[in-house]
Amino acid sequence: MVRIQDFAPSPGSVLHIRELKDVDSVAKKMKYVVENADAYNQSIRWKYEGPSDSFKALVDMAAVHSSCRLCIYLATMIHEKEERSFPRRPCNCTRGLETVYHVYARERGRSGTLTLEAFKSAVLLKFNSLKHVPVWKQERPESIRGGSELKVDRIYPLGKTQRQALYTFSFKDDAEFRNHVENNPCAKFEVIFV
Repeated sequence: MVRIQDFAPSPGSVLHIRELKDVDSVAKKMKYVVENADAYNQSIRWKYEGPSDSFKALVDMAAVHSSCRLCIYLATMIHEKEERSFPRRPCNCTRGLETVYHVYARERGRSGTLTLEAFKSAVLLKFNSLKHVPVWKQERPESIRGGSELKVDRIYPLGKTQRQALYTFSFKDDAEFRNHVENNPCAKFEVIFV
């Protein structure tokens, strides 16, 4: 289940009425925040310290127009269909006891041990070596744009919709990630940088 609080700028900064029965508790919280300066300051602290990574990822979706996202999605589907006729290159190499997997990763919005953390690290290393500039860099307000350092918010299999990528999909653990890579030769991924 998607929790709107997971995408709040910071914990406690969003008042959310999910059902009619929530109105009373939200009203009490509003009164409390209005009457208590510390609670008010806590609720807007993110404006000075910066918002959460998940909030930035949500806001950055607007950096790529919805019609462009549709075109990218359709182009990906067409490319995958055409790719089936291409000669296959090996998707992994085994040297002794070590297996090296070949995967493809791209930033969303643009066309050892196998752990998710190691994969994120390798992706960061590669994109940093290319001096990659995220698609949202010029779209963000300067106050939350940050420096040139890239940070991975999430990585997901290519072909997921924006909604799936942000709200419903995540690898539960390293075993699920490893299983995906092993069962999907030459796996392709998209990366959300924040």
